Amino acid sequence: MKAKTSSKRNRSRDRKGRGLTGDVEFPVEVERRALGWVFWWLRLRRGWSAKEEAKVAKIGEQTVRDAEKGISKDLGWTTAMRLCRALKRPLPTLEVLAHRFIRRDYHRQKVAHHGELHWKMVYAWRRSDRPLFKKHGIAW
Repeated sequence: MKAKTSSKRNRSRDRKGRGLTGDVEFPVEVERRALGWVFWWLRLRRGWSAKEEAKVAKIGEQTVRDAEKGISKDLGWTTAMRLCRALKRPLPTLEVLAHRFIRRDYHRQKVAHHGELHWKMVYAWRRSDRPLFKKHGIAW
């Protein structure tokens, strides 16, 4: 008697064959900038200046600003971990938040441009209609 072979589904894909992490892949520069956006947002929620965060994280103030702008191409693991410890959040959580942020923004814009053949995503940090900052978070 033959052993029954189970058809193992690839659990990393949904029914349409798309990856569960999203049907959109973003360039490294965009993901780096989104992570910086999350660093910036969490710092502002705490009410800290870049200087205060740099003091707590024990890194340079300009390093904090470069990481938040996503222009720090050599942002090392140690620096990222120091920033995360200062913000009291684990790095994987911040990476998930950054990826979720840009995916949701992409899908919102896709719905808004429904029916248009060629539309281009405008990232939140490049928009002129960015939400105003409030003391206890960003007003969405």
